[in-house]
Amino acid sequence: MHKNRAVFVDRDGTLAPDVNYCRRPEDFNLFPETPQAIRMLNDAGFKVIVITNQSGLARGYFTEGTLARIHQKMIDELKKEGACIDAIYYCPHHPDDNCECRNPALFFLKRLRVT
Repeated sequence: MHKNRAVFVDRDGTLAPDVNYCRRPEDFNLFPETPQAIRMLNDAGFKVIVITNQSGLARGYFTEGTLARIHQKMIDELKKEGACIDAIYYCPHHPDDNCECRNPALFFLKRLRVT
């Protein structure tokens, strides 16, 4: 029996088109196939965890409040189609910061325990 299975997915370019420093919820849209794909993962018993680089925060292009509204829009759109994201983690740093949490580093994979 598989217990605590999870799929980690990137947000921009995977679940939604990559909008250059998406600054507003109205500029964020899922790919048409995303809800069904996430629902299939949910139905197969996988937790779905989004990991995304959001250096627009460090650059001052948008606030954490704006990012939260964008992510809430994603959650709401998926929910309408019976799909669920279990968690969202993001790196807020500038690429030059050399942080541990910027993708493709394994920071979140190493530190997260799916329960």
